[in-house]
Amino acid sequence: MARIRYVRVISVAVPIAVMVMLGWVAADPVLAEAAGIDVWNVGRLEDELRDANIAGDELTKINTANQSQYQMNQAILYDVINGKRKLAIAADQLWKMNQQSSGYLHVIPAIRKGPTIVAKVAHNLICNASQELCQNPLQQRQVVARLRAEYEAAFGVAAPQIE
Repeated sequence: MARIRYVRVISVAVPIAVMVMLGWVAADPVLAEAAGIDVWNVGRLEDELRDANIAGDELTKINTANQSQYQMNQAILYDVINGKRKLAIAADQLWKMNQQSSGYLHVIPAIRKGPTIVAKVAHNLICNASQELCQNPLQQRQVVARLRAEYEAAFGVAAPQIE
């Protein structure tokens, strides 16, 4: 009886397996893609990866700019709360710094009250100051009363209620 030699089995089985795999890939490219053996798409995938990296870099830049803007806005808010900056001046500065942002351009005019856009930004500052001080009701009442008086003096109308 003839002996089965493993070298002969492997030399026959490997080419057959490769042919079966190539036939499978040709017959069903979706399965080949799911199995991760769709090497013909490598160039397209590299292009997509490069585009995704560029988009990620752009998003990182935008996020950094937004974080910086937020920190400047918060610094102005704390200056107003601490009495280091007048409400009307702070509102005007915030409007000039943020008028390109959709929040200041669309949201504040829609939800805040006042005779002008700067007055609406001032109303927003009063609301934000009140929210910031919600853990200290005594300080909250004092600061909000001072800011309401500043609002009335600056814009000639009673300060809108805090929402």
